[in-house]
Amino acid sequence: MFRIRHGSKDKPQRDWANGGAIADPAEAFDTFIEARTNIGVRTDRLVVVDVDAHREGLETLKGHPPLPATYTVRTPNGGLHLYLRAPAGADLSGGTDKLGQGVDIKTGPKSYVMGVGSTFKGREYLLERDAPVAECPAWLLERLVAAHRKSAEAPKTLGELDTPASIEAATAYLKDAAPAAVEGSGGNEMTFKVACQVKDRGVSEPVCFDLMWEHYNLRCLPEWPADELETVVANAYRYGQVPAGRDNPAAGFCAVELPKPENSRSLSYWVGDEPLDAEIDWLVDETIQRGGIGFLGGKSGAGKTFQLVHLALSGAMQRPFYGRKIEAGFGTYIVAAEGSYSITHRVKAAAVHAFGLDSRAARQLPLKFTKGAIDVMSSAGLEAFIADLRQVDADMRREFGVPLGLVVFDTFGQAFTLRDEDASTEVTRATKIMHSVSQTIGATCLATHHFGHGPERLRGSSALRANADFVIELRKNGEVFLEKCRDAAECRLGWAELPIVQVGTKKDGQPITSCFVRELARPNGTAAAPEDGFTSVQSGRDFEDALAKVPSGEAAAVEAAFKAARSGKPDSRRKAWDRALKKALATAYVLEGGRLYKRGPDIPDMSGF
Repeated sequence: MFRIRHGSKDKPQRDWANGGAIADPAEAFDTFIEARTNIGVRTDRLVVVDVDAHREGLETLKGHPPLPATYTVRTPNGGLHLYLRAPAGADLSGGTDKLGQGVDIKTGPKSYVMGVGSTFKGREYLLERDAPVAECPAWLLERLVAAHRKSAEAPKTLGELDTPASIEAATAYLKDAAPAAVEGSGGNEMTFKVACQVKDRGVSEPVCFDLMWEHYNLRCLPEWPADELETVVANAYRYGQVPAGRDNPAAGFCAVELPKPENSRSLSYWVGDEPLDAEIDWLVDETIQRGGIGFLGGKSGAGKTFQLVHLALSGAMQRPFYGRKIEAGFGTYIVAAEGSYSITHRVKAAAVHAFGLDSRAARQLPLKFTKGAIDVMSSAGLEAFIADLRQVDADMRREFGVPLGLVVFDTFGQAFTLRDEDASTEVTRATKIMHSVSQTIGATCLATHHFGHGPERLRGSSALRANADFVIELRKNGEVFLEKCRDAAECRLGWAELPIVQVGTKKDGQPITSCFVRELARPNGTAAAPEDGFTSVQSGRDFEDALAKVPSGEAAAVEAAFKAARSGKPDSRRKAWDRALKKALATAYVLEGGRLYKRGPDIPDMSGF
């Protein structure tokens, strides 16, 4: 940080670029606490996205993949400075309109931005979001590779090109490993990267085009026209930063002059560079991954739509879902491809009877839905859908303070208008669109779907389950089962019943009814086991002691008190809690609405509610 004349943006008072800036927090505090001066922030180790509102920068930014939540400053003209952390040693270039009209980039030790508290033309730079500076995303780093490293001359080649081995390697990559490009989700950049990978395997530009046209283009959404694909391939050979054939094993046996190593950003990471104990980012703890895709499945009549409404309200209210924590609240967008006429009834039933809201509060939730199916299979339709999701995300953050965290397709078959659910190509294309939406928006995509004749599988192609990160199964006996999860153990989540309640009155005086989900710890009507079988063991006594410390019975607080009272490693305490809770729910306690209750005469019978 360094001083700039008060009211000015371009009159630094110290030699800020050559050692004159202040890096020590204590010194900075002493310097600026009472000084009548503007503050300059040097951008070494930073990438600052400078969005000019007067030049339509906010609209331009919407056309790019979303940036992570990060430290943000509101500029005097209504624009934004979004601070991102650059990797150590990264050689990046900024500039005016770097990301399009009105979106500049400030980066490197020779650039700076105005800090919070500075003024210009009588207006102040204000703190918009007080958050840690997030890491610069990969897509943006790729855009900012220093211009002097993009030589206009084609790089030299390593070894002989277009050998049978190199063509075979490139073909295998395109068929099995190359990620497909999706329009509106960085498809151009993805195709460029794939072309670079093919080039690196030791094929010439014409052969690269032929191989991508034959083995890759059919997987893209939409397919590339021949002339546009040819242009992307040509750019890969012209601007690629490594010689053609770099990854060709035969190149090692040729007498070639190896290029000097470049200080470029690697596309891969050493395992030691990443935390080995990094936590999974869960939407619902140990159940639903944030940014993943999955299915809520069951036979007809199992209550799939009621359950997805229950999940949406659990996220909006940040309440546990079948005892599983929701660390951060989220909003939901439902593509109601069938049954949209009853969505509002189901939301009201759940909000009032399961979550204790009044009718007015039930109308003020971060929950949006469509009235019927929308086109997500065409490129234009998908682009419009993603644009709507971005707007909904911005609206939810502004109105409710939560992001759009869940996008629901109800049902899978109706939303994606599949002609043949047994065709793996159709199913894979639909799940690819779900992945594209989740990666672009940063939300989890969930589709409701029917189970087939075999109770163990979703109806249709096996690619459905294979492509899913999680599958929740609803069984007709009320059991709710985590049938698949890539990052957690499959298990029973609990049971549920669907009480019928009145949500309105028809013109003829007849009631309008709907259902809501009531979570149960065991099948409805199952008697509890005697208490002494539970309290006779130490974990049972510890459980009751913890519950006594939390009069509200909030399950998360009881868990914290239980773990705090026990010794041992965190993992052993977690397992002890899991065993104690399981035993408690099988004996004398019930978990409902995220709270633990002891069975007894004071607990009313809610079966007729």
